Amino acid sequence: MDFKLIDNIIRFKLPRHPYDGRHQLYKKSDITLIPGITTIIGCNGSGKSTFVELLAKVISTNTYGVSAVRSNLIDSKRFFESADRAQKRITELDKIVNREIKSMMEWIDLFHFKTGVSIIDDIDWLSVDNMLKLKYELNHTVIPYMRKKKHSEIFILIATNRYEMCEGTHPFSVQDGNYIDIPDYDTYKKTILKTRRYCDRKIKQYHDVINSVPQ
Repeated sequence: MDFKLIDNIIRFKLPRHPYDGRHQLYKKSDITLIPGITTIIGCNGSGKSTFVELLAKVISTNTYGVSAVRSNLIDSKRFFESADRAQKRITELDKIVNREIKSMMEWIDLFHFKTGVSIIDDIDWLSVDNMLKLKYELNHTVIPYMRKKKHSEIFILIATNRYEMCEGTHPFSVQDGNYIDIPDYDTYKKTILKTRRYCDRKIKQYHDVINSVPQ
C-alpha cells in the first residue's frame, strides 16, 4: 500500500480485495484520514478490523516518520471475561480504561517521531459509561497532551459498531472509504443497515462466482 503523510493528513491506498482477490470488501482504495478521533463504522463483517490492521501493517513495515501503536483492549477483554463476580467486573472496567489512557500517554512520551497513530479495535464489549469515559479521556487528556508534548496531532482510529463512541467524533464509513455526517442515532442505524446490505450482496456475488467454477 502507498502511504503519505502531508500537512497532518494521512493518505494511503487500501486493497479493495484484501483476502483472495475475488471478494470486494471496500468500494474505494484511495483513503484520506484526518487527525483526532476517527470512528471506523460498518456492520459486522464489513472490514473494520481488516482496515485498521492493514494501516498498522503498512506503517510498521516502513519508515514514514510515523509511530503506530495497537490498543491493549483485546488482552484486557480476555482478563475481564475471566472475572467471576459482577462487582469485580465493574471495578475492573474502570481500571481497564485508566490503563489504556496511561499506556497511550507513555507511548507519546517514548516515540521519537512527530506523528502518532493509535489503533483501537474490539472496543464494543465495554459498557456504555466506560466507553464514554474512554472517549472523554482521549479528547481531553490524550489529544491535548500530544499537542503539548510533540507539537503535533494524533490520529486515533477506533473500529466500532457503537453509536455512543461514534457520536461527537469523525465517523468514517469503512465500505465507502469516506468521512460521513452522523447527526443522530437514526442516521447511524440507517448507515449500518446500508453496509449490511452491501456486505450481503457482495458475499452472494462471491459465492455465485465460486459456484460457477467447474469442479
